[in-house]
Amino acid sequence: MGLIATVTLVVALLALWSIRHAWSIPMERPATITVALLAVDVLLMTPQLNWWLSRKLHAITGVWNLEDLTGHICVLIAMCSLLYLVADRLDMNPAQFRWFVRYRMELPCTIAIALMVAIFLAGDIADRYITDTVAVEASPWLRAYWLTMSVACYYLIWNIGQALLIVRRDPRSRRAATAYLVAVGISACCGIAFVLAIEPLQWLMVRAELIGYAIAASYTWRSKVADLRH
Repeated sequence: MGLIATVTLVVALLALWSIRHAWSIPMERPATITVALLAVDVLLMTPQLNWWLSRKLHAITGVWNLEDLTGHICVLIAMCSLLYLVADRLDMNPAQFRWFVRYRMELPCTIAIALMVAIFLAGDIADRYITDTVAVEASPWLRAYWLTMSVACYYLIWNIGQALLIVRRDPRSRRAATAYLVAVGISACCGIAFVLAIEPLQWLMVRAELIGYAIAASYTWRSKVADLRH
């Protein structure tokens, strides 16, 4: 495992430990889920585990690179979880919130994941082991797969950013919203690095993204605990 990946996962684990008590609070739980799922994605992309898992899963299913698909689905669910966390802070009544969750989060994410799985299984992505699905020369199927994921991620990032700007208007939530806006900005830059195929930056930005959300979640939780103590 590379040094940068190891440091990233250590930061994520420390953040998860620091916010462990947030898991028992429903409205704070999505922050923990976001960090945990992004950490799973980074872990699955480490070369040693990636190759080991790919062989094991291929032996069971006959499909290669399932660990990559799993990691990418984790990323989308993590972004959905973050959107849920932020949307829960907006001024919506229960009916409006349920509509938002169903049609602005669950439906688009379900369609995107279903399309990704269909493209992955129907095309040539699962036919052989791919060391790096980003760096490899992309086939039309792989391009369609990345396009679907990119559109879904940017849709979620846009909605998260818009909601955070609204939440930030409340002085009590300004620090937390700002911390998450910085992390969302890193996600947007990460997407640009992937779209432009800037290989040295791609995986570096993925790690920076996880660190950004880990720090935001930990900082936000500690700030809330400190406020309650006062």
